[in-house]
Amino acid sequence: AHKKCVQLFIPISGKTALIIKNKNKNREIILDPKKNKAALVPPLEWCKLRFLTKNAIIMVACNRKYEFNDYIEKYNDFLKIKRDI
Repeated sequence: AHKKCVQLFIPISGKTALIIKNKNKNREIILDPKKNKAALVPPLEWCKLRFLTKNAIIMVACNRKYEFNDYIEKYNDFLKIKRDI
């Protein structure tokens, strides 16, 4: 997850599942380039990818430059940050 960064997940080939977890609910979005659909993930939402086909490629565009301190790498740290909000 990111503290400030917004991510746009764009499928290039194959199928990928994007799993998004926030404080109240979880959702799964199937990204498939044939559907012409992308997914926007706001800050402070935990997400992970599950590649469903061997040829799956995802492009991710962000609204910020790389900042190491913006990353939340551990799920437990993410839960703590969300609890403190």
